[in-house]
This record gives sequence, structure tokens and C-alpha cells, in this order.
Amino acid sequence: MATVLKETPPKQVTGDVNIIYSGNDMRPKKFIVNYSIDDELGFEVIEN
Repeated sequence: MATVLKETPPKQVTGDVNIIYSGNDMRPKKFIVNYSIDDELGFEVIEN
């Protein structure tokens, strides 16, 4: 995402991160990242 923000003109970027916990653990199990780059939607799941 950082590279698209450096373009001229920069692209429109938005994002949202959902943090998933397992039970009573304080450490996140995974992160679900939803993003949009110039109205093109995408997502990534990052396991911890």
C-alpha cells in the first residue's frame, strides 16, 4: 500500500483492520485487513 500512496497523483486508499482473538487470550490470533485502492476492493488475512 505504501507504494501506491507515493504515486503522482496518489491513489485513494482506505483500510480497516479487524483483530481476532481466541478465547481469553490477550494475543491476537489473526488480523483481517480490508482495503480499497481507487475503488478496487481487496483483503488479507494475517495469521499471528
